[in-house]
Amino acid sequence: MRADLLLLNGRVLTMCGRSASAIASAGGRILAVGRDAELVPLRDRRTRVIDLRGRPALPGFTDSHVHLAALALRLSRVRLDSAGSLKGALKLVRARARRTPRGAWITGEGFDKNRWGEEFPTRHDLDRAAPGNPAVMRSRDGHTLWLNSLALQVCGIASGTPTPPGGVIAQDQRGEPTGILQEAATALVHESPAFDESRPLPGDLAKALRLLTRQGITSVHLMEEMPIFSALQALRERGQLAARVTIYRSSAALDGLIAADMRSGLGDEWLRFGGVKLFMDGSLGSQTAWLFQPYDNTAPASCGVPQVSPEELRHHVRRAAQAGIACAIHAIGDRANAEALDALEAVRDIPPPLPHRVEHCQLVRPGDVPRFAGLGVIASMQPCHILGDIDAADRYWGRRSRHAYPIKSLLSAGATLAFGSDAPVETADPLAGIYAAVARRTVDGRPASGWHRREQGITVAQAARAYTVGPATATGEAHLKGRLAPGYLADIVVLPRSISRLRGRGLLDVRPDLVIVGGHVAYRRRDHG
Repeated sequence: MRADLLLLNGRVLTMCGRSASAIASAGGRILAVGRDAELVPLRDRRTRVIDLRGRPALPGFTDSHVHLAALALRLSRVRLDSAGSLKGALKLVRARARRTPRGAWITGEGFDKNRWGEEFPTRHDLDRAAPGNPAVMRSRDGHTLWLNSLALQVCGIASGTPTPPGGVIAQDQRGEPTGILQEAATALVHESPAFDESRPLPGDLAKALRLLTRQGITSVHLMEEMPIFSALQALRERGQLAARVTIYRSSAALDGLIAADMRSGLGDEWLRFGGVKLFMDGSLGSQTAWLFQPYDNTAPASCGVPQVSPEELRHHVRRAAQAGIACAIHAIGDRANAEALDALEAVRDIPPPLPHRVEHCQLVRPGDVPRFAGLGVIASMQPCHILGDIDAADRYWGRRSRHAYPIKSLLSAGATLAFGSDAPVETADPLAGIYAAVARRTVDGRPASGWHRREQGITVAQAARAYTVGPATATGEAHLKGRLAPGYLADIVVLPRSISRLRGRGLLDVRPDLVIVGGHVAYRRRDHG
């Protein structure tokens, strides 16, 4: 059989335990992997031949936790990630307000009060920057909204507004809302008729996928609150999906999914239904992750905010499991992880079409670590969170931090790791994720010895498998993705140099030279052939 594409003179990391220098593909699948001399006979005058010049080629990365709608919408939002202070954030909002019609919404995201001080900002702060526009800013972790007075007013949020279960409406000493809404209370904005931020268009979603592909990502697992499946279907029909998509819908969609008889795994190699995303708790950054013991350095003392009761979670999980729908449970605190595992253990008698998974797994009691492998639950983790969470974890979890982001412990216990980014909360760059999992240091190198690196740091090879083999296992596609072998999808990333021996900042400087999806070159760095 003739090869459509032939990669020669490389160092192929097959993830199958064999070495090779060449890859041949045809019809979007890998035809053969081996030595140059073995594969050259598959070439004819129509074959595209690429000389890798000794560069490493490995399976395309999968980002196992992306919020694509939010990633697409961020293109029009005020970006507060770079604001190192409240003053800097207000300057950015003020600049946007100057070119926004009076009365129109101003939306932004990425604020991090943990970088600004101990206290949350207030509506009065935001009033100074945008007095004539309703303004709402989303926190870096996505679990807190910061509103100005006009936004509170038009959404009908006042001193007498009931707090939704599992939510927080922060109040001042007079009982007036401060402008901070957390967890379930954020629905008071998102579901308000006055809030008019539209859903992303198919073109915005396609652009966001292309941005991910440029980073070596050839497949994504989407965790979506917005109903964007029809837009993705339209892109699929037009052949405009830059990366392969498995989508997990929000818990609000569960009734509809059951009624439509949507079973996990339905779809094709480009667009598939993965399951339902359920929330057990909040986040570290907003101090709403659910813990067994109260947070350190907070007043009043709090153990966080469970989004549902354990009984409710078990009810939702059983309903989903009985309908053939796999569950992806958001759990960050140690109590949340324990309850998530309890809920999944309760449906162990119902074999899932795809593995159930726990999203984040940021603080896990040592006694709960072996339960992941024992129950066949995927540990879907985002090591990039380590880059920004070290200081907050030490401040609020104290000694418990030695059990935080227990990547090595889970791997040693036999759990399947599926790495992702939580983009746009964190960078989607897989090399940054590998750096975080291996070095366990911030981007500027703190702490020098690594944050609990001896106990929880892993190797580059192990991290790479968590971006390739693990995610394919999570979506029941281990026979199609995550390895470079005959019959597998021709999804390949070519790097400028080997990363196997890099440990420090060198990993952060690596960018893909070439990204191939379905046997076609989807991205090529202009300054590298």
